[in-house]
Amino acid sequence: MTETVTLDLSKATALPLMRQAFLDGRLSAQNRTPGCFYRDRSGCPCLVGAVMPDDFHDRKLKGTMSNVHSLRTLLSTMGDVEVLGVHAEDPEQSKWLNEMERLQDLHDGWCRYRNKGDAQAASAYAEELRDALGFTVDTPLYPNRQPTETAA
Repeated sequence: MTETVTLDLSKATALPLMRQAFLDGRLSAQNRTPGCFYRDRSGCPCLVGAVMPDDFHDRKLKGTMSNVHSLRTLLSTMGDVEVLGVHAEDPEQSKWLNEMERLQDLHDGWCRYRNKGDAQAASAYAEELRDALGFTVDTPLYPNRQPTETAA
């Protein structure tokens, strides 16, 4: 029998974890080699990946993410995972799921344009994500790195 694992993606749990990962400079988009499927090559998470505990990622996701490009797709593939806080039947939770996907899209755009070497487009995505997370313009986009560093 497969053990059921619980993943809490509720706004009350997820948003503070996402905000802290941004402030700590731990997001893949803030890394020297941005790009990920919930964790990049160096272990930095994407925005939604920052909500997932490392043991959850290692047990449930590692090596399975090459064709999963949306949070809804990911959730639909996790039959033995009880996901809390993002059920479509609940209007508030459905709204939060839509918002999480939008935030993740901003993170992905930041990664994509950093990888392309387009600093202006990358900054636009980064600034929009910073604003969407409720930070001010004084909050650094790269707290632990130089913003001019791009992917190798």
